[in-house]
Amino acid sequence: VGCALLMLGHYEPFASQVFSSLLHEGMTVVDIGAQVGYYTVLSAMRVGPSGKVFSFEPEPKHFGLLCKNLSTNGLANVYPQQKALLDRNGTHAFFLAAECLSRHGIYKQGDSISQIEVETTTLDEFFSGRGEKVEVIKLDAEGAEPLIIRGMKDVISSSGRLALFTEFFPPNLQAGGHSPE
Repeated sequence: VGCALLMLGHYEPFASQVFSSLLHEGMTVVDIGAQVGYYTVLSAMRVGPSGKVFSFEPEPKHFGLLCKNLSTNGLANVYPQQKALLDRNGTHAFFLAAECLSRHGIYKQGDSISQIEVETTTLDEFFSGRGEKVEVIKLDAEGAEPLIIRGMKDVISSSGRLALFTEFFPPNLQAGGHSPE
């Protein structure tokens, strides 16, 4: 993300434009797989001070950069969470990639060099009793998307009108034993 922004002045321009078009003042947004917070910052600026962004990033270095990014940009409407979202609460192995830092995840990939344990929760559990209506979810979790969706059934049913903006990368879904179809 950082290299693209520094070298090109933009990151995923088409995806960023489509995502931005979903957002308006006062919304509640969830960023799952936030990394350093590109979509979190974009969301926070678009929803403004009356909106809220809940940002989930389990990897410690990315989470630290996410928090620094929020502080640098003066964003008080973001609630960062150092957790992985899945379909259950607890802990889970999280594999760190050697070269492509955006490929960290719960499934071991060919370039995984180490693993850590991360805290997990479900989106349903996280929002239980909060009274928030989530309106937009950005989901990029390196193949864990089906598990995360399984853990957000209540959020989906209570939202009324929910936009789900998600990565679709068949090799990562297959690595987790999920069919891309």
